[in-house]
Amino acid sequence: MTYAPQYKDQVYAITVGSETLYRGNFTGPELLTKINNIKGSLPGFKVGTADSWNKFQDGSADALITGGVDILLCNGFSYWQGQTDANATASFFDDVMQAFGHIQSVSGKVEGGVELWVGETGE
Repeated sequence: MTYAPQYKDQVYAITVGSETLYRGNFTGPELLTKINNIKGSLPGFKVGTADSWNKFQDGSADALITGGVDILLCNGFSYWQGQTDANATASFFDDVMQAFGHIQSVSGKVEGGVELWVGETGE
């Protein structure tokens, strides 16, 4: 918290946790509390989390979506879903679009809402 403000022009966003919903470390409301604590301590920074794409699609992250996160990093690996190399790209695209569609539906925004970025991917 002491040093972050001096790097404001170099840091795009801050993530709190990584796959904590997927692993069951926190519920959506619990994680939102932690995210909002960071947002309150570091005003002017975009703050969110990174998690498996399905946690943004299945309702686990709805509290984050409606509670004010700025950015979500979506992790998706076709290998863990039993996909072949030939279907890896299509599978990943479908997964991300499912997550994004749910985020848009819950937020009620097509533009200007929560940013969704790819955090991790691979075959």
